Amino acid sequence: MNTEAVSNWALECAIYANASGMIELPYRWADTEVDRLLTLYASGIPPEIAARTLFTKH
Repeated sequence: MNTEAVSNWALECAIYANASGMIELPYRWADTEVDRLLTLYASGIPPEIAARTLFTKH
């Protein structure tokens, strides 16, 4: 995985989640969220969908 690409993608997730009111920036990712985030990235999930997957309360 390209570290810079993953970092930019994660930033897009955080910006989308913040704009949607799901999180407040600055945000500290939990280890479990990072693991899930990397799985979503590796699966080719767009940042907007990944943010909803991670931060929408069920």
